[in-house]
Amino acid sequence: MIISARHRWAEAAGFTIHRPSGIDSYTLLHFFHSIRLRIGECVVTTRPDACILFAPHTPQWFQSKTPLLHDWMHLDKEASALITRYAVPTNTVLYPADSAFITSGICEIELEINSGRPHRTQLADAAAEILLIRLSRACNAEDAFPVNPQLGAQLLRF
Repeated sequence: MIISARHRWAEAAGFTIHRPSGIDSYTLLHFFHSIRLRIGECVVTTRPDACILFAPHTPQWFQSKTPLLHDWMHLDKEASALITRYAVPTNTVLYPADSAFITSGICEIELEINSGRPHRTQLADAAAEILLIRLSRACNAEDAFPVNPQLGAQLLRF
């Protein structure tokens, strides 16, 4: 399912992706800073911590006027079943309240797929499924406060 992934990936100011026909895979992007992003026929300026999951063959265009720092991941079409099961929105700018799970999840995936360790593909795919579940939860307003706030403050955050 995982094709490639990079966390906290840096690019120079002015970096632009222009894929008029998209690509054959899903692309998850998480931007640490504001960028310009085309959605359909509109170009929007995002707030920091925006993310988007592009479906296969969806045109992709974004540009950063400042140095770019972002997380990204490509998933093959097998991910479609999970994306549907967990109702993860595609081709929509999302603003999770706490996006740290995206960076840590993609970091885990990146380390696994590049590790050479036994079962790395299975573990990376499992981590991607967890990331998709967390993204689905972050997009669901009903799940904004999953635990008692006092207990949540005491729990170790990943």
